Amino acid sequence: MVENRSFRRLFSLLCLLLAACAAAPAEERKKVAAGASLEYAIVGGTVFRDDGFTLAVAEVTLAVVSAEPSGPKAKLKKLKTLSSPRGEFSFRVPPVPGKYRVTVFVKGFQAAEKVVEIQGGTERVDATFSLSPESKH
Repeated sequence: MVENRSFRRLFSLLCLLLAACAAAPAEERKKVAAGASLEYAIVGGTVFRDDGFTLAVAEVTLAVVSAEPSGPKAKLKKLKTLSSPRGEFSFRVPPVPGKYRVTVFVKGFQAAEKVVEIQGGTERVDATFSLSPESKH
């Protein structure tokens, strides 16, 4: 009876592992199979209202401003995401030197943008935004 439970646990664990591998994007599976590293840098941050509360569902866009000739500009197109309920967002970018423009838009608020720079390597660069309401003139 104990051996049967152990076998079931082992089988369940193996099934979970196989499901996780199957869920990984095909490109990443190929890199792992080839022995390549999955390193990346993070451009992230938080979106606030001017009164200090976070803004959920803000549209955040990331675009390459400048990069090394072999860097992300040729590979990375404009990326978009929405901020989380806590106002947070993040993008994975190649771990090479480059500048990125982060733009934030929420209906009823003034849009804002910042340029952030990745020095190279697996680093995280944060951009914090404080949006003011649009004037109703």
